[in-house]
Amino acid sequence: MRRLLTLFPGEHFGFLKSALVLFGLTLGFAFWAATAPVAKAKEISPAEMIQSKLPPNKTLATATKPEVLSAVWGAVRKWQNDAPQIVGTAAAARKEFAADIVVETIRSLRALKALDRDLVGQIVAAGLSANPEAASNIIDLAVQAAPDFREAIETAGTPAEAPGLANGPTNQNPPPGSIGGGGGGFNPEERKVTVCDNGQNVQVPASQEEAYLHSHAGSRAGACQVTPGVNR
Repeated sequence: MRRLLTLFPGEHFGFLKSALVLFGLTLGFAFWAATAPVAKAKEISPAEMIQSKLPPNKTLATATKPEVLSAVWGAVRKWQNDAPQIVGTAAAARKEFAADIVVETIRSLRALKALDRDLVGQIVAAGLSANPEAASNIIDLAVQAAPDFREAIETAGTPAEAPGLANGPTNQNPPPGSIGGGGGGFNPEERKVTVCDNGQNVQVPASQEEAYLHSHAGSRAGACQVTPGVNR
């Protein structure tokens, strides 16, 4: 009897230990199951973010202007890092509200003290991309809303330079010495002659006149005549 009583406490402790381990595993699984859907729910599109802030019976396409702006503000407030995408989505769907969407977003983020140079530039760029026809209005109103970020706003509204235009447009009248690929450089003392190039008088070095006429369709030697239709 003493031996049985001596062994019982150890067996009882082993049973409790196993039960605690099993409980811990069950609790861990339950926590993972509860948090996994939440993490997945965060992976929603900007359109879904906006829709979640609209009235139940409205969509981005059917909502009124106040409803759209309120939904955008609510979405930006909750998902601040996605503000440019939210603005771009809303402005693309309701182009007539593009300027208001950009401005209200800038004001909202400023009120939250979450506005910086990069973010304001991205927001303006998103609005301009959605409705380029309203570019002037968007930029003007954005500058009024955030004058301290004027440079970033205006930079967002500056179109990218086309290839080959980085150094300015190509001169239609090449500098003397380069017409027709000729060499020899430019001699400032060389006599100039006048060529009529499609109604415009152009001064070229005398030695380059023939090359100019060959390389410029519609040009002819001599000054343009005043009489209408002669140089066409």
